[in-house]
Amino acid sequence: MTATGETPPATGNTRWSRTNRELRRGLVVATLEALQRRGELTIRELAPAVGMSIVTANKLLRELTETGTVRTVTRRPTVRGPKPRLFRLPPTRFVTVHVAGGSITAVAGGFEGDGTAVTAPGGAGPAQLADLVVRATAAPAMDGGPGSGSTGLNSAGSGSAGSWARHPPAAGRAGAAGRPVRGPGPGSRTAGLSGVVIGTPPGTGPPARELRDRLDAPVRVHSNAYLAAIAEARIGAGRGHPAFVLVAADPETTVTLVRDGRPHEGAHRAAGVLDRYLAHLDLAHLDLDRVPPPVRRVAGAVVLACLIADPELVVLAPDLGAGPEAVRAAVTGLVLSAPRIVAGAVPGDPVLAGARLLASAAAIDDLADRAVGRAGPRADVPGPVNGHPGAPGIRQNHDRR
Repeated sequence: MTATGETPPATGNTRWSRTNRELRRGLVVATLEALQRRGELTIRELAPAVGMSIVTANKLLRELTETGTVRTVTRRPTVRGPKPRLFRLPPTRFVTVHVAGGSITAVAGGFEGDGTAVTAPGGAGPAQLADLVVRATAAPAMDGGPGSGSTGLNSAGSGSAGSWARHPPAAGRAGAAGRPVRGPGPGSRTAGLSGVVIGTPPGTGPPARELRDRLDAPVRVHSNAYLAAIAEARIGAGRGHPAFVLVAADPETTVTLVRDGRPHEGAHRAAGVLDRYLAHLDLAHLDLDRVPPPVRRVAGAVVLACLIADPELVVLAPDLGAGPEAVRAAVTGLVLSAPRIVAGAVPGDPVLAGARLLASAAAIDDLADRAVGRAGPRADVPGPVNGHPGAPGIRQNHDRR
C-alpha cells in the first residue's frame, strides 16, 4: 500500500507468486481430498491418485507432516524391504444440526465417520441449539472407519473455497449479551470443533453470531431445502446434472433451483417457499382437483417451477408424500415440456447429509489454509471439484447474518 493509502498494481513478480501459491494450494487440497476418500495412503498410492510424481508427493507430504496438516501412522507390514509410511488426516470434529418442526437432531462427526444422533423437542432458539450441540459432542464415539466421511467438495486450485468465516475466540471477548466469553479450553466439550452447520425451516433460525459466541466455534445457518439440495447435487439424484429443481417440504413446500451445482437460497433463506402463495393463485385452469391434496400441492409447485425455470430434471424429496409417478401423471399436459421427475436418492436424512458435506469441505479447506500459511476471506459453500463435475458450489458471504 502506498503512502496515499492506494494499493499499487500487481507487478509481474507479485502475480507469479500468487499463481504459484494457488497452484500449491490446489495440490494440497487434492492431496487432502484423496486422504479423505481413502483413509490411509502411502506415497506411491497417493501420487497417481493426485496426479503428482512420487518425488513431488514425497516432498509435499513431508511439508504437510511438518505443519501438522497430515499425520503418519503405523506402517503396513511387508514381506521384505522397508515398510512404507502411511499418511492420514488429523482427527477433526464438527456438528451438523437439523431443525424440523418441533424437534431438533444433532450429530457430531468427523473424517472418520459420524456419532450417534441426539434428538430433542423444542424450537430453534440459541440456548436449545447450543445445549444440543454440546450433548452431541458427548455422544458415543464415531463409527464408519477412515474415509467414510468423504465428500470431495473442495475446489482444487480455486482459492479459499468452502471454509468458515474466522472469528477466533479470545479470553475476555464480549459475548452477545455483553458477558465475557471464555475461549475453548481443555475442559470445554466444544473445544476443537471445526464448525457447526445448522439447517432450519426457511426464513427462521438463530443468528449465527450469537451461536458462535455460545459455542466458541464457527457456525453456519442454512435452510433445510438448501442443504438437501447440496446433498442431492453431490451424492443424490441430481449428481452429474448441470441444472435441476428440488421440491421439498421444509415444512412448507419449497422449490430450490440448482444450477451448476449451486443451490439458490435467497437473501433471507426463503427462496422458493410456495405454500404461502399457492393459496392466492388461481390454478383452477390446471384441473388439479382430480388428484389428491398432497399430489395437488406438489404438482402445482412443479408446474410453477417449469414456467419459471424450465428444468430438465425435478427431484422430489422423500418428505412430500407424493411419488414421482403420481406427480408426473398430474402435470402431463399442463406444461409445454414435462421434465423428468424422480425421487430423491440421498440415503438417510438429506439435510444432515448436506450439512455434513459442507462441514467436511470446510474442514479440508481450513487444513489447506494452514498448510499454505494463509488466512483470508472465507467462502460459504465449496466450488466444483477438479474431476468431480457434480459437486455443489456457490460463492457468497456467509457472515451476512
